[in-house]
Amino acid sequence: MIFVMSAVILTLGISVAYYNTCSLAFDGEPVIASVDNEKVTFLDFSISKKELKKVKSEIDKAIPDRAINM
Repeated sequence: MIFVMSAVILTLGISVAYYNTCSLAFDGEPVIASVDNEKVTFLDFSISKKELKKVKSEIDKAIPDRAINM
């Protein structure tokens, strides 16, 4: 439980530091997270929904529909 709380606090701290750093720069308005019809953005990383669907289909191929219990 302490590790989960630590991870949440660390993530929040990184997000606040990122926001403050970007707001001082001349890059425009910083966005921590956003979702639109084409992509998902978190900090400065963007992933298109097409790529997410491709990854999901690859995972579905790798994981069988049924687990075999021995």
